Amino acid sequence: MTGAVVDGDLPSLSVVIPTFNCGPFLSAALASVRAQEWPHLEVVVVDDGSTDGTADLLAPMAGRGELLFLQRTNTGPSAARNAGIRAASGTYVIFLDADDTWEPGAFRAIWAAMQAAPGTAWCVVDIVRVYPDRDEFRAAAVPAGDPVFAMLEENYVQRCGFFFRQTLLDVGLFDESYRIFEDWDLFIRLSLAGIKAAYAPGPWYRYFVRGDSITRDHRLLVESRERLIRKHHRRLALTGEPEMRKLYAHLLWKLAREYHYVLGRSGKAILLLAESVRWHSAPRRLLSAVGVFRRRTD
Repeated sequence: MTGAVVDGDLPSLSVVIPTFNCGPFLSAALASVRAQEWPHLEVVVVDDGSTDGTADLLAPMAGRGELLFLQRTNTGPSAARNAGIRAASGTYVIFLDADDTWEPGAFRAIWAAMQAAPGTAWCVVDIVRVYPDRDEFRAAAVPAGDPVFAMLEENYVQRCGFFFRQTLLDVGLFDESYRIFEDWDLFIRLSLAGIKAAYAPGPWYRYFVRGDSITRDHRLLVESRERLIRKHHRRLALTGEPEMRKLYAHLLWKLAREYHYVLGRSGKAILLLAESVRWHSAPRRLLSAVGVFRRRTD
């Protein structure tokens, strides 16, 4: 189905908003949800141990029945999202970070895209990254080829729209051991399970880039990336499939470069480069290993 979406076609929807010390931004986030004009809408806000007075803002709203408010000790965004999913009553779930916003009309556009792509259980959207001095459009680089291999190569998703709630439960929700890359981990599991995504070109989501973002922790980024590729890519490489061995080797090579150039850990980088060559030898990777070793021993 394309074009306008009428109210009778719309399923029940739960908006899950995890928050941690984002009190100053919550009003804008909630206003962006109210602007969607969705008839069967539930808002679930999960406070992940905030200390900034978030409860004082949300408790009165919960008392008036405007939203469901859950409070937890701080356990990270994956656990907060999972708590929201479990508490949600909607057939579909959509996520919103507490310091971001959805654009007006986003939910209906996402639903129309899913209806136009039968058999899909989640949706990818474009975003705008909002910096203090500029806005930057980011399109989801939706692959034309094998979507599973594409997702294993890189997380091409900028932001997701609807998820069929039961699908999230079936694949095991977010892995709560991750504080970053938890979304890529989930997308890989969805892709490997053959669960297809629709695409709603936008942009429909405004992502506000703030100086205290967890994604500025370079050590966490690199180490989490290693955990993820060893969880998924190594297991697939062990099947012996040549393209998966080659991909795993390539990702180990890229990881080695990050350890060397970003974290300054050349010893770890050499080990990863050697492992990469064992899985699939290539002149470029061999030269990288020699170069890192020489710089370390000079």
